[in-house]
Amino acid sequence: NISVYPNPSSYIIHICSDKGFKATLFDLSGKPLMETETDGTRNSLSVIGLSAGMYLLQIIQNGQMQCFSVAVIRP
Repeated sequence: NISVYPNPSSYIIHICSDKGFKATLFDLSGKPLMETETDGTRNSLSVIGLSAGMYLLQIIQNGQMQCFSVAVIRP
């Protein structure tokens, strides 16, 4: 079970899971923008430097892939 919050976000996206994972954030053209990997159950991605818009977050865990739409907003 993976949770991604807050969504939409202006600053940080938190990723929580019951196992380690690799997370990659892509723009809508498929270009990878940032990546993180953890053996723990929680990690965060800063979206401060990204333009407002939609992004795709790919999570790989135990050979399984899940994708989430992530909205970045600017106040």
